[in-house]
Amino acid sequence: MDNGDSEQIQINIYARWVLSIFGAILILVCMTVFLFCASGYIEMTPEQMSLSVFFLVGIGLILIVQVPWQSISFGGVEIERAQRREEAQDYAQQITELRQLVAELSNGGASIEGSTIRLPTEQDKQLVLRFLSKWDTWGFNISRIIKWGGKRNGFARLSELDHSDLQAILTDLIASGDVKTWISKKGSMLYQKA
Repeated sequence: MDNGDSEQIQINIYARWVLSIFGAILILVCMTVFLFCASGYIEMTPEQMSLSVFFLVGIGLILIVQVPWQSISFGGVEIERAQRREEAQDYAQQITELRQLVAELSNGGASIEGSTIRLPTEQDKQLVLRFLSKWDTWGFNISRIIKWGGKRNGFARLSELDHSDLQAILTDLIASGDVKTWISKKGSMLYQKA
């Protein structure tokens, strides 16, 4: 499953500085040679020695390795993803608070007339966590966990959970830091082992 994010290449800090120093040396050498050409110590022109190419390569090296490209937004895509992540976290927090309130009510804090509250068991929670751990390289939406996961050997109980129970379990796992979420390219919420 694809998480919708392009892979980011992280450059080692030592490689980044070595490349930056190399780029700076290229720039300094080009400037020094240009000054020697301008003062008449070297009889060739900067164009004949292709100084502009080396100068641009030096500047390009420094720009490529030092600019924090992952934080620059192109067309608002990064801003939109960040907003979706924040919204998902807000929803998870609200659901957790509501679940705590429901748990208090079901434990005798207050009564809810004419209704039965059925909370998912700890075994269900461990089953979902075991499922996500087994296929930890993929992200799953709730329907896929129920339908596809319920057909896997040892995970038949997943097909017996309803959507709201599984949502509650996943919300708890997100709150505990065991599961992470993201929005797929098609706009559905995906869950993966953190």
